[in-house]
Amino acid sequence: MEFALVKVKLQDEAQVPMIRDMTDVLPYHSIPQPPQPDRSGRILAVGIILTICGVMTSCILAIAPLALLAPQPPGEPGVEKSQIVGAMLIYLVLSIILLTLGIGTFMKRRWIRPLTIILSTHWMIGGVFTVFAMLLMYPVLLASMTAPAGGVSLPPGTTSAILIVIILMIGVIGIALPALLIWLLKSEECRITLEWFDNKARWTDHCPLKILGLAITLCVAGLLFASSIPYAMVPGVIVHITGAPAVVLIMIFSALLLLAGYWVYRLKMTGWWIGFGVIVVFAVLASLTPVFVSPVEYYRSFGMTPDQLAIYKTHEDSLRWLFIAMSLLFGISFAIYMLRLKPVMEQAIREQSARSSTR
Repeated sequence: MEFALVKVKLQDEAQVPMIRDMTDVLPYHSIPQPPQPDRSGRILAVGIILTICGVMTSCILAIAPLALLAPQPPGEPGVEKSQIVGAMLIYLVLSIILLTLGIGTFMKRRWIRPLTIILSTHWMIGGVFTVFAMLLMYPVLLASMTAPAGGVSLPPGTTSAILIVIILMIGVIGIALPALLIWLLKSEECRITLEWFDNKARWTDHCPLKILGLAITLCVAGLLFASSIPYAMVPGVIVHITGAPAVVLIMIFSALLLLAGYWVYRLKMTGWWIGFGVIVVFAVLASLTPVFVSPVEYYRSFGMTPDQLAIYKTHEDSLRWLFIAMSLLFGISFAIYMLRLKPVMEQAIREQSARSSTR
């Protein structure tokens, strides 16, 4: 059977049927040889990249505790154990995810394609936001890096060059690299190749790719909220919420987002509404807070020195508008993203109900 004849029978990812019996064998797996063109080479390249990234994050995880032993310059605050633990948890999760995807890619498991595309999309969006924020905050960052630390002050030209190199590196690692992963796996031929080698339906086939992406996005947002527990701070209107009340709120936000992600995956519209409500409420709080509370207080909670806070204080108005703009951009973007997926979610729910009624 020719590959072209097989491809005609395939549907776009947004229209791929929901999960069938886990023992179902895809019809085109009766072909004795992999379909042509065989994209195993691209899949192998993705596996190598993911494994290298996983090893690098594992190395960072291993050396992170050494920050507690590093000597601090005079006047600089010591590193908090809670901050190190929070960072280690993030790198632990990243290492597990990257290495699992890397191993799954070498084994040509079909679930690695949607998961890698979703992970890379998050990765790239985070890189874009980071580069955008650093460019807007360039004068503040430059002044902060040029300020004396432990009696040593870097020349402005050197500091500027270092900062530009950092932004370029973030652009390569945070934008170009995930874009490459998406390009390598996005094609229909990669999907067919993986599904030929792994011919049984997997858990990632339970819902359309876009809905799976939304479910994972909400769960990732919940985990990111949980990772802020060591800082014990939540943006609030008029005042920052800190201490035990902040920890409780963070746990509530995290639990709601994780629950919303699970329900979206199970194709329950309640999950969509919960996720939409939590994100909108948080975006509104985050955008209103700088109006009433100085952004400097935000940096104070991260243990900045008085000298560093003084620099941020001189750029207080710029930081205030930056915080408001970034919060609104995040909230509006996420709201539009979820609203555009609402019809897809409703259609998937109708299709699931139709299949259930015919059984």
